[in-house]
Amino acid sequence: MRLFIVFLLLFLLNAKAQQPVKDLTLTFEKTIPLAADHFYGVDEAGTLFYSTDNVFYKKSSSQTLQFYDILLGELTSVDLINPMNAMLFYKESQTVVFIDNRLNETQRINLNELEPYRYIQYAGVAGEQQLWLFNLDEQRLERYDYGNNRFLPYLKSIALPVKRMVSTYNFCHLQTAAELVTFNSYGSVTNTLEKADIQLVATSFKQLVILTTDTLSIWQQGKNAGFLPTYSTSNIPDALISSQNTPESLYLKAGKLYIYSRNRISVYDTNLLNN
Repeated sequence: MRLFIVFLLLFLLNAKAQQPVKDLTLTFEKTIPLAADHFYGVDEAGTLFYSTDNVFYKKSSSQTLQFYDILLGELTSVDLINPMNAMLFYKESQTVVFIDNRLNETQRINLNELEPYRYIQYAGVAGEQQLWLFNLDEQRLERYDYGNNRFLPYLKSIALPVKRMVSTYNFCHLQTAAELVTFNSYGSVTNTLEKADIQLVATSFKQLVILTTDTLSIWQQGKNAGFLPTYSTSNIPDALISSQNTPESLYLKAGKLYIYSRNRISVYDTNLLNN
């Protein structure tokens, strides 16, 4: 009897894991003109975050705020996991800056002072007073507790050069030329997606948005901390595949997909919240 129950549980778990991928529907909502070098995302109120000439902007319907420090060099990336405490990374000067909702600087971390020295290629927020850092010298992902100025004990190396890093508090996704590797907050690999044709990757809480040459898919975090394909479509909007449009960034927020290309944001409603 026990053996039967074990086989039944394994069957149910396998059946659940093999559930068919649902169709992802995209319904065009609107276009937002935006002349920018980079579009980073929106907040709950629809405020836009972007940069032009290394000036970081926050634009609402009533005002536009900006942050700029010429001494920091090129603005490499922005982490909006908490728009009230956004993180700006400047690779040229190896500096992380945190800014509040008024774009006032609240904290600055000079990564050049880390011991032993390492050159950081990517940075992201990893939780309360913690950062994901990709150490280019050693080709490895590290987690830095800047509140206590210490690195967590695990180290993970990546064989191939990393093209892109996207992250949340609990997961960090590294894209190489051949695959997308996902790490959890304990440093364990929870997923390896072997795809060489990934064009763009974005993350939103427990979801991954992956654009390949012919498919747009949403991967959902499962109970085992891995990510499984849950929605997919080959009916990709022109904003992503038109020869006249080169997609520059994706952003998923509250079931809406934001696609930035050619000085405009195309906003699409999805069916992610309806199932």
